Formats: sequence, C-alpha cells, structure tokens
Amino acid sequence: MMKIGLLGVCLPAACDATALSASAAELFRSVPLSTITGNQAHHVEELSGLHVEELVHWSELKINFGIIGPPNAGTSSLHRSLQELGAHFLGGADEMPLPVSWLRSEESWQWRCTAPLLLPVGWAKAEDGCGLQPYHWQGLGVLRRREVAFRNPKIIYSSNCLRNLLLVPGLRLIAVWRDPVDWLWSSLHRIFEGFEDAEEEISRAWSIFAESTKGEDPSTLQTLQEQGGGMLELSTWRLGVPLSLGAAAPSRALWKLHKAVGQERLLVLPFKGLISKQLTCFDQLLLFLGLPASAGELLPANVRRRRTRADRRADAALKNETARLQEFFRSERESATPLLACVARVADLGQLQFEMQGSRASWLTLRALCAQDHSVFLGTAARCDEGLDWLGVPEDTNIRGREGQMPVVAASSIGGSGGRGLFTTAPGPPAPVELLRDRSLGVDGFLEDDEAERHCEEKSPESEFMVCMVFGGKFGWLRDEYTAGELWGTLRPLHETLREWLEEGRCSQLITWDEDEQCYALSEPYKSYVAWNDPSNLAAMANDALYGCCKDQAEYNVKDVDRNNLVMVPCARPAEDGARVEFKSMFLYPRKGWCWDVPQELTLGYGFEEPDHEEPA
Repeated sequence: MMKIGLLGVCLPAACDATALSASAAELFRSVPLSTITGNQAHHVEELSGLHVEELVHWSELKINFGIIGPPNAGTSSLHRSLQELGAHFLGGADEMPLPVSWLRSEESWQWRCTAPLLLPVGWAKAEDGCGLQPYHWQGLGVLRRREVAFRNPKIIYSSNCLRNLLLVPGLRLIAVWRDPVDWLWSSLHRIFEGFEDAEEEISRAWSIFAESTKGEDPSTLQTLQEQGGGMLELSTWRLGVPLSLGAAAPSRALWKLHKAVGQERLLVLPFKGLISKQLTCFDQLLLFLGLPASAGELLPANVRRRRTRADRRADAALKNETARLQEFFRSERESATPLLACVARVADLGQLQFEMQGSRASWLTLRALCAQDHSVFLGTAARCDEGLDWLGVPEDTNIRGREGQMPVVAASSIGGSGGRGLFTTAPGPPAPVELLRDRSLGVDGFLEDDEAERHCEEKSPESEFMVCMVFGGKFGWLRDEYTAGELWGTLRPLHETLREWLEEGRCSQLITWDEDEQCYALSEPYKSYVAWNDPSNLAAMANDALYGCCKDQAEYNVKDVDRNNLVMVPCARPAEDGARVEFKSMFLYPRKGWCWDVPQELTLGYGFEEPDHEEPA
C-alpha cells in the first residue's frame, strides 16, 4: 500500500509537530482530508507522518546584489572577481542553490524557478548570509562593509523568480547582454564540447536554428519550456537551460526589470565590453556597487574559445544561415542598445576615482547622470510612475508588540524660517498616520482632474497639500480597513489582495491595471484630494527633505529613497453601501530598512518641482 504524507506549515515560527498533528486531526474529523490534498486519506490518522516546515518571506532576506545571467555570458568571471574583493557569495564559488521545500525535494530547479512567495526557512538559514542567522564578516579585500551576493545565471529566464527577488529590500541586479548570434554559436560549442563529430553536430544545429526563424519574430518568442531528449536535453545538462532562439533574446526580460527597479538598481553590462574593454567595463560595475574604480580587475573563469573572423570565413557553407540569424535578431540588438547606453555614458566621463569615504555622494551624482526623467506623483495631478519605485516598501508599525510612536509637530528648518515639520521624540519608527482630506473642497474633498491640474499650474495654497490616490504595482502594499478581524488595519500585498477584490466585483471604484506602467490606476475623474492644512492633521505636516535641493527630476528620483524616510500607502475602507470596498485616503508609513536609532524629522517625497524664475523686466 502506498504511503501518504502531509506537509504542515506554521507561521511565523515552527510549531510543535505533536500539537499540530492533534489540531489537524480535530479539523479533519469534520472536513475530509481528501478534499484538501486530493489523495485517498480522509483523516490525519491514516497518514504515514507529518512534517512541519517554517516559512519566511523574501522581504526578510538581506542580500545586497545578485548576478542573474544569462548563462555563457561572463557571469562566472564577475562572480570570481567580486569574490576576490571580499563579497560573500551564497553558494561559495558555485551558483546559489534555489530554495526547495520538503515536498519539492526531488524537483530539479535548473533554469526554471518555481520559488514560492514564502521560502523554507531551512534553506535561508543554510545559506549563511541571508540575514536569518549571524554571519561573521571578515572584511576581506577592499570592501569595508558586508556585501552579500549571489549568482544564478538561469534566473533571467524566470519571471516568477525575478518577481520574488525584487521583494528583497534594496537588492541590486547585474546582468550581461551578449549578441544573440554570438551567444548561440558559443553555446553550441559548449554543449558539444568533447563529443565525437562535434563540428558536424554544430553545423546541423545551426541550420535548424536558421530554418526555424522563418515566420517568427524575436519579440513574440515564448518563454522557455522544459523539453526532453536530443539537443535540448544535452543543452539543459551542459548549459543549464534548454537552448532555443528565445534563450538568446533576453532584452525583453531586462526591460521588464528596468521598468520595475530603474537604472539605479539594474546594471546591464555588454559582453563585448567585458572582452575588449575589461578595465573600463569592470570599473562601471564597481561604481554601480558603490566601490572605487580600479579597486580590482576582471578575472577569467570558465573561458572558452570565442568565434573569430577566421571562423566566420571558414563557415562559407553556413553563410546564408548566419545571415538569416543576424537579420532575425536585429530587433533584439536594437532593443538592447538603450539598456547599454548608461554604461557607455558613464565610461565617457573619463577616469572617475572615488575614495571610499564620501563615495556615496559621488555615486548618487553618477546615478543621476544615468537616471531617466519621471513624472511627479504627489504635489501635482500627474500620474504615478512605476508603483514600487515611487511608493517604496513600508514597515508595518501597527502590529501589537511592534507599535510605532505617535509623532509630534515642531519647528523645522526645511522650507525656510517659521517652518513646521513632523518629528519622532524617541528612538524607533513612527506609527502610521493618515493624510486626512479637507471635505469642504470639491466633492467630499475630491477634485476633478482639470481643477486639480489648475491648482498645480497656478501654485495655489491648495496645491501645496494636493494628494493623488495612487497605487503600487505587483509588489506594492495597501492598508486594509475593509476586512474585519485580525487583518483590519494591517498591511497586505496590493496585487494579490486587490486582484481578488476586483475579480469578485467588490470595488466600488473603477480600478484598472496599466500594462504600460505596470501599476494599478484609479480610472475616475475624481482621484485627487487636498489634505487638511491643520497641525492636528499630522501627516500633512511632513516636509520633503529634498525641497529645493535638486536641480532636476533625475537627481530627485535617485536621492529620494536615501533622504525621505516615509512612504505612501493607499487605504481600503468599506464604501457607502457597507458591502463594497473603496480607496479614498492615503497613509504615511515608515520606510522599511530605515535606521531609527535616534529621534528625527519625518519626511516624504512630494516630487521634484521646478524653481520659480522671474521674468526679466
């Protein structure tokens, strides 16, 4: 008779297996176990055993940067070089093993990441450095701070794994772009290396690839699908991914990453630069990580023979196939060009030498040179650009036992003499505070878009307290005052919660998903309100630490996350009918990961504003 097991999960800490077994036994006396697990057992007593596994959220991990691929593009060299400088890589000299839970222990992760939102805590603790257990940093090399990193070049092919990685606070990502035709040729040689008749097999595979381009477009290629047998099985074994035309065109995934995290957290290096301009290219990587240029050198690892001009001339029989592949991947090359432009612009700045002390300010300036122009989300009626980037990650200080302190209004030097601001009076984060609206204006405090825009253009007193109802993207958060019980007043993942409410028709407002901006949007004429200008409205008293400090929007975007310690969170409450849910208020939460060791002023990013220029007489 086949044995049947049950996986038991208990959060936030592992429970006693005996107590959990007794609890499960009581539960499944009235509810057949088979309705949950789909197996033949109806009661817990029929199981062969019970396994308890503690889980942890990705956001609890502490990882500084990751090398995400693709494979066969120099990522091993980057790994080895940064490790020599003192970075602590999860997995040591090898790729970081991706987490596998007890029930998935026989699954092979390979190129496909099926990492759930909650990770087995055993895996995280095994990878000493994820922040769940003490790690003794020895201060090796030029690094004067602990830098925890990982390399897994197959992650670039998994949107699910990339999405989860972005939940790690402040994680910076490094990728390499290699010309797709060059990558295919090199990958084929790697696959058939050491095999008899390797050149004949490579030529045959090259012809198959060229023939398969007919009627296809790189922009429409499907993501990798696991297949067995033949060359694909061999490539999965040797390369780590099933070789395909889609695997050669990573720019689509890189653009999604760029949209999600911005230029300051994603660096795309050109493989060609790693070969022909090693020192310059590696310096750009060091600057991206906040290290001084020329602090190290790019070390070779897993170097294989690259295709030369002589090889191409010798491949006369494959000339037509190569030309077809070059034409096929034209759009991929064009798509990747802007991603590589920032590195090129930084290289043109010349020899940039940073001292470790004070390098932070220089790096902020450097990032500003590469930053893209974005719109303002608060202080004007303009759109919220790329949810997570702007709203930031909040820390829930509304939980019993971890309550934040209520801030106070006091004199502030921001904004000139006689200014006022919001302050904590003791070490520790503040409690969340609401941006209360002035209900005497507009319709229940809300203004039509045209009226809100007019206030902002005229820079009226109301414009100084204008608030736009904005949402994050797939990694944003909301405050739930709609759901009764233990969830009331807590932070919940925006995408999972709001998507469920929308599917069930619970939202009283028209809220849509903006595919271009990758965030939710309130598609109604009334989506801005004026916060009540009174000291009792604590949230409205928060100043912007960057007020009058930046020369343009690009510089503001880069500095905001390091200077302003509050983030905005939309609040869900029951609508007038009492059954549906609506969003008509914003809360201010402390930014997750901020240092609250001393009392300090609480500041919020209101967005960059052009300085007033008087017209010449």
